[in-house]
Amino acid sequence: MKKLFYLNKRWSNAAGFSMINLAVCILLMSGLTATLESLTLPYLWSAGLLLLLVVMMVAFVITGPALVKEVVVEKDIFTLHFFFFKSRQYQFNQLKQYATAAYGGYRYIMAHSVILEFEDGKRYQVADPIIENYKAFYEFIKDSDFDCFGYIGQNNWRKKNKPLSNKWVVERDEKELIKAIEKKKGVIILYFYGIIALAMNYAMVRYLIF
Repeated sequence: MKKLFYLNKRWSNAAGFSMINLAVCILLMSGLTATLESLTLPYLWSAGLLLLLVVMMVAFVITGPALVKEVVVEKDIFTLHFFFFKSRQYQFNQLKQYATAAYGGYRYIMAHSVILEFEDGKRYQVADPIIENYKAFYEFIKDSDFDCFGYIGQNNWRKKNKPLSNKWVVERDEKELIKAIEKKKGVIILYFYGIIALAMNYAMVRYLIF
């Protein structure tokens, strides 16, 4: 029987809105900074802001290919679809183990996630706010016969060629994340950040024009 765990379009739209407005905001700030005569070495400040934008883009390019936006389960095969139009296929017996971890950088947008570790050493994150029916996915994984490592550090799984570790992790934190599954509170925060950046963009454009 085919199971489909699909992208949460509300999260995708909110993340896109926030990132685009933030990128435009940094570009406008860089241009505005270069024109300010009151600043010492304005072009150096402007270059620093552009470097920040480049770092953000590189981080997105690095994390995007490991972030799952859709999972298709059919018979004994996982098909993982990622951002940037990439996909990978694995058989069930190629899943070495799975772990759980927090997703998100701030307390109010942190969410539950599952880390899938395969025999080829690759690890992929399936996160609550990104997958619309994440609860069904988590229950499917939890009720399966796959080996579970447990709850791990938030970014511990990203360290290549290093084993997973649950050192310094409090299990109580995971219980709170499980309670909040599919509440999608991160969507509101992303739109909030995006609106703030949009307002700043509007103010800077008016300043540059007038």
